[in-house]
Formats: sequence, C-alpha cells, structure tokens
Amino acid sequence: MFSSISSIKILSYQENTTNDSLLLYKENDHLFLELPSDFLGKDMLFMKHGKYSTDYEIVRWTKLGNDILLVKPLIKSQVGNIILERPNEIPNTDLIIKKFNKIDFIVENGIYKIEVSSLFMNTPSGLPGNDIVIQQDLSFINDTHKIDNELIINTTITTAKENVQKTSDIVFSLAVLPNPMKSRLFDHRMGLFMDTGINNDYSESGNSAIRRWRLEKKDKSKRFSDPTNPIVFYFDIDTPEKWKPFIKAGIEEWLPAFEAAGFSNAIQVKELPDGNNDIYLNSINYSIIRWDNREGYRNLRDFGLGTVNEIVDFRTGEILKSDIIISSDLIYQNMMDEYIVRCAPVDDEAQSYPISDERIGWLIQQTIAHEAGHAFGIMDANYGEYTYPFDKMRSKDWLANMGFTPSIMNYTRYNYVVQPEDSIPPYLLFQKVGPTDIYNIKYAYSQFNNIWTPKDEIPYLEKIIREQDVEPWYKFNRGRFPVEGPDSTDEVVDNNDPVGSVELGLKNLNRTFKLLPKITKYEKDNKALERLYNYSLKLWLNQMRQIVSLIGGQTTQYKSSEQKGSLYTPIPISIQQKALEFIINEVFNNPNFLYHPEITNRFEYQGNSIEIISNQQITILYDLLSDDRLKRMEEMELQMGKPKMVETFLEKLQAGIWNELNYDEIKIDPYKMELQMAYLELFQKVIAKKDKKYIINSIADSYNRFTDHSVSEVFSQLLKLELLIANCIEKSKDDKIQAHLKLCLIKINSIKIQ
Repeated sequence: MFSSISSIKILSYQENTTNDSLLLYKENDHLFLELPSDFLGKDMLFMKHGKYSTDYEIVRWTKLGNDILLVKPLIKSQVGNIILERPNEIPNTDLIIKKFNKIDFIVENGIYKIEVSSLFMNTPSGLPGNDIVIQQDLSFINDTHKIDNELIINTTITTAKENVQKTSDIVFSLAVLPNPMKSRLFDHRMGLFMDTGINNDYSESGNSAIRRWRLEKKDKSKRFSDPTNPIVFYFDIDTPEKWKPFIKAGIEEWLPAFEAAGFSNAIQVKELPDGNNDIYLNSINYSIIRWDNREGYRNLRDFGLGTVNEIVDFRTGEILKSDIIISSDLIYQNMMDEYIVRCAPVDDEAQSYPISDERIGWLIQQTIAHEAGHAFGIMDANYGEYTYPFDKMRSKDWLANMGFTPSIMNYTRYNYVVQPEDSIPPYLLFQKVGPTDIYNIKYAYSQFNNIWTPKDEIPYLEKIIREQDVEPWYKFNRGRFPVEGPDSTDEVVDNNDPVGSVELGLKNLNRTFKLLPKITKYEKDNKALERLYNYSLKLWLNQMRQIVSLIGGQTTQYKSSEQKGSLYTPIPISIQQKALEFIINEVFNNPNFLYHPEITNRFEYQGNSIEIISNQQITILYDLLSDDRLKRMEEMELQMGKPKMVETFLEKLQAGIWNELNYDEIKIDPYKMELQMAYLELFQKVIAKKDKKYIINSIADSYNRFTDHSVSEVFSQLLKLELLIANCIEKSKDDKIQAHLKLCLIKINSIKIQ
C-alpha cells in the first residue's frame, strides 16, 4: 500500500509543506492523513456537516504500543471539573473508535501517515455518519481541502434504504481544538444556552458553562476596548446584494450590547475571501450567513424562517462557529403575510400585495437580529413579558428607545397595538434588540479583573443577576407548561395590560378584515386572500390565549436559595375576573367578529363559517378548562384565601356559555349550539378522568389529570345545568332549539351514568 508513497499528491486548499500541522493525501481511492507526532493526544473535532446542522464529537489520536488509536476521550468541563456523560451511559474510560495496525500507517520524520479512507466511507460506530449504510461501489471521496489546522473532506455517498437509493454530497472535517478558554458559569436565572445543550435547570447551576465566544480585550486596562479577535460573520456568496445592508444592520444591532459589556467593534460582517464557497461553508474557521432560497423547488418550504448552526467546544462552552441560516422564500411569504395582517391599518405600504422591498428588508433585518442572538448564546424564551407599561406601547419616544418588547428573542412579531391616529413611523412597528438583550450580553461577556477560576466571578455575576429585582423586564422565563401566565405567552405584544392591548389589537384586526379584499385585488387567484384570512384567525386566537393566560395564571421570577419571596406569584383575582368576562363576551358571545363571508366565499375549499368560528371558540374553551389551570386555581384557593375560586370560575363560565337560557324567549345561534355541545363533551372528559390525550389545534395536550376536587366542582355545575335546561326547553318556540336542548339533556344523562 505504501510502496508509492512518494507519488501521492497533496490536495489542499492552502498549501502547507511544513510538518507542524495536519495534511491529507489522496492516492487512487485511498485517503491518507499526515499526523505529526506533536498532535498525538490533542483534542480534535470530528464533524459531519449537513445543510442546517453539524454533528460532531471530540476525538484524540493516541499511540498504544505499535498501534495508533482514534478515541473519544472522557471530556471534562472546565467548570467544576465535571465529566460530561455520553448518551445513555456513564463512562469510566476513553472510548476506542478505531485501531490502526502497523500495516495501516508508516512513520517518516516524526509524522504518522495513516490510511483513513474508512473513517469517511465506512464511518465506525461512535462517530457522526455511522448511522448510514453506504453502497461502497457507488460512493467515493471527491477532494480534500485545508484551512489552518482543519481538514475538509468532500464525499459523494450513495445509500439504500428499503430499496430506495439516495445519492448525497456529504462533507466531513477534522479540526484541532484550541487551548481551552476560561468558562463562565451557567445560572438558571439567565436565558443563556448551556455548554452541551439548551436545558435550563437548577441542577446545572454551578456545574455547567454558558455558550459564548472567546472575546478578550486588547487593552484590559480600558473600560472599552476592541477585542483581540472580533466575532466575524461572512456573507454567503448567494446572498443578493440588495439584502446585504439589512442583514448587516440586523447583526450590528448588537453592537451596543457588546459595548455595555466593555467591547468596542466586537462584531464584523464581511465578504468571503475569494475561493470555493462550499469550503468556507463547512469550515470551523468561518461563520456564514447562509442564504437558503428554495423557491426553485416544489413543496420544500417547510424549514422555518431561520435557525443557527453552532459548533461548540463542550469543554468550556466556547462557540467556535455559528452559521446564521435564513429561509428567504418564507420571509417573502410567511413573514410578509404576518406583517400585513398585523400592521396594514397603520402602514400604507402593507396595504398592497406584495409589500415593498424596503419592508421586506426590515423583515429580514428583524429575523437576522433574532438569529444573531442565538449565535451569541441567547436562547428563545420569554424575557420581561407582562412588564412593559401598556400606555407606552403607542409612544413614539418609548418605542424608539425601548421598543414594544424588551427582547428581540421574544416571539412578539410586530406592534399591532398602535392605532392609525398615533402616527407612529412604520419602522417602530418592528422588533429590535432591546434592553434585556443588552443585559444578557453584559452577563455573558463582561470582563472582570483578578479572576482565576469561573467561581471567582460569582460575586460579579450575582450583582448582574440581581438587577432583575430592579428592572422587571430583565426577568427570564422559560415559558414551560404548566407554569402558565401572561409573562409566558407568544405571538402577542408584551405589556402589563393584556386586556387593554387586545382591545386595541381587535380594532386593528377588524380594520384588516375590511382591507384584505383590497390588498389582494390584483392577485391571480385567492390563495393570498385565504392565507391572510387564516393568519388573521391565528392572530385573533393568540390574542385570546393571552387573555386566557391571566385566568389561573401567575408570574415567574427565578431565584436562588438566598433570595426572598416566591418564584410564582398569582395574578390578582380582580384581573382574573376581568379576563374571564372579556373571554365570555368576545369569544363565546360575539362570534360575528370572525364572520366574513365576503372573504371566505372566495376560497375553493374551506369549511363553512360555523365550523371556522366554532373551532376557534372550542379551542379557547379547552384552554380554559385544562387540568393544569384548575389545579393552579385550587392552589390559589389555599394561598390567597379564596375557598370558592374554582366554583366561582366554573359558575361564571357556565353562565356565559349558556346565557341564552336566562331570557324569556330562548334563541341559540348555530355557533352557540356547537360550543354548548363541546362544553358537555369536555365535561365528560373531566368527569371520566380517563388517561386519554385530546387534541387542540393539532397539538397533543397533556394527559387528563383532573383532581377529585375539580371533578366534583364540574359535576356540581353539570347537575345545575341539567335542571336549568329541563326548565327552559318549553320557553323556546323553535323546534331546532328544542331539539338541541333535548340532545343536551341526553348527553348530560350519559355523562352521569358513565
């Protein structure tokens, strides 16, 4: 195998003839690695690159007797010297991935020349890529490239699964890890990614690091200093020129945040160096803004608006590479539709389809700014929601300085609270990097003097965390069900008066319904009209869910064991009652708000108006009567000294849904008939207490776990309803209404005897 070693050609992007770095050779169908002896025992990353993600493992080359071993070593976090477990096991030694015998390598001048084709054409267990079965005769290594101490291997792989063949270009790489940087402690009160994942748990505080870039001041004596190595993002060569200024602006929105952490010029956005774009895309040395446009494909628009592909050094949490991926075709359609529905009443540019390039550019900028937050180490969550003053949501000065949401990482979208008479400039309707984003960057990247270990930073970091006690919009909330409240809602404008916010939002939504036919007047078909109508229904539903979150809801502030007070604070009873009254009036007794036959009659396929509206009402009903909401109310009965809270809630809800029975002449419209029967079916689920999953808007809800307390209260209301219906049947002169009420009695009887 090695008889013609001298004729092997170096295929490297960056020529390197020294023996102090890695090199790859290819001869015929064999691939050889040049491994200087100084690299034995060094931590490296073995990576398999995909379009939207990279799988990677830390590996080491070691020598054992006459053999060379490739191993996955025990990895110790620099925080607490904790060993990072492998999936489903607690390791006690390095995992041997592959053994290379003497016939697989030679040694010349302290350099091991190892035949490594099998690592990429038949990847061994334990490495990324081992989960595919390769057809060897239809697969091959194309070429290799070198950038610094990184080797990139391009392959064409053919696989067969269930007699279906698939050929793909798959890129592997091997890179030397830098010396470990100093870690920063993870704390559950901050919304920052952990070193090895996205979990945010008490148990990880003190044992994990956050994900962050290696930013170090050039001049540590200065309050503000340029970093030794700034964070650099490069444009994908496919990025259209007209969008580059908006992309650059979205990333540079974060510059003030890094200035708050003491860094000037911390971020740069550049063009790629000349060369093969694919090489840089898969290089750990380049973070790319990937322009993902799939308009040329049919039925491939299922990716989402954007994401981030990160490679992290698990030893320290250092972010080594962070590609920002933007799905441009979805911005052109999905985000444009969302913007029109929310902002057409207050932005003339949103009253035509499609919207202008300037507005699309702002949509791109907002998306990029959000994804850049992930690239810097901040997770999706709920930051400072239910804290902004409602009366500032229509203030130009406030919106210019603080925005209408504290964080670009909140799923808030656009400001639909602003009214036409407010004359707010359209650029203030978009999310931007806010005060809480600056706060998170300050925690992650501020430099402290006389620090030797991560734990030495604790007093400084704790001081930053405690700023949440002073500025409520700094609070981080995972938004995890069932800890529900108005500070954990998505897709709505964040402020401390959801009812007032929704009242204004509904005014604009009503204006939008009237504008939709005009906006889509020149479209060749009604597909855009249908999408915009469905987005309008979605916005209505999200606003109503924001109100529902107040009922049995609570606010959250994560605390350490030293901090006083409860983590969860119930919403005041008066606010809960106001929210319930709003839902009863707007959702259950005002269905005509969503009734727009002049729009829906133009769809080729669409459920009738009764089904459309009833589905929205029933979804809110299921949200209201969830087991977790009732259990929270039971807890509030104890905490707040309100012994009949569940009973009062159920009484008011039932009175609202069956309010027609209180009139001398009973009239029940078709929407209410659907709602009332759904109400009884839901009561049946509660009383049965069966472990069944039920579906709300295609999302599987939790198992039915209603307590005996709640079941008793529900059953009590059912008996009262039975008596009321029986006494009211004859009051109606309409045969259909009488039949409906009789069916309800039959349903109630079946529930009682189940």
